[in-house]
Amino acid sequence: MDKDVESVQAGPEYHFTARARLMVLLGEQLITDEVAAVSELIKNAYDADAKNVKLILTSVTDPDKGMIQIIDNGNGMSKKVIIDGWLELATTLKARTPEEKRRRSEILKRPILGEKGLGRLAVHKLGTSTEIVSRARKSNKEVVLKVEWEQFEDREKYLEKVPVTVTERAPEQFITSKLGENFPHGTMITVTRIRNNWNEERTC
Repeated sequence: MDKDVESVQAGPEYHFTARARLMVLLGEQLITDEVAAVSELIKNAYDADAKNVKLILTSVTDPDKGMIQIIDNGNGMSKKVIIDGWLELATTLKARTPEEKRRRSEILKRPILGEKGLGRLAVHKLGTSTEIVSRARKSNKEVVLKVEWEQFEDREKYLEKVPVTVTERAPEQFITSKLGENFPHGTMITVTRIRNNWNEERTC
């Protein structure tokens, strides 16, 4: 090969980057409505071997006061799982190659339903503020993740420049006195500043 041609072909590598609003666009395109969003989150609880799931709708006819909670007693998530899995788009933690058999849940061996990682987009669809509290099985700590989705709507920010908060603490939610004996571990998702008025048709 001509050395001059080779030197022209060689050069610096470039990479794709993403604006923070990509999360907004994905949520709008992939999650059709609030009912689909709740369904996606319940799928995640199923995948986590939950035997009990609570769906609590509080004042959802008033977006300013409304709150949506989904609480399960599944496997829960450690801080590492939240950082390496929940916060990573297209994570490989649940994904499988075409050659692999369909993956099953850790304990109850259920076929995994939520392989596309839509859970984080589902909470965005429901409201602009999300808090996730999770306690993994046999863990003596809870992990708390907080996301303010309005920050992702800034057209100037890049995805990696929008901070989220992940902290650990002694259990405050997943304790017998708070949630009862059926919820010693699991995940609680609380969405506030809900986006739309949940009318009677939607809540039925």
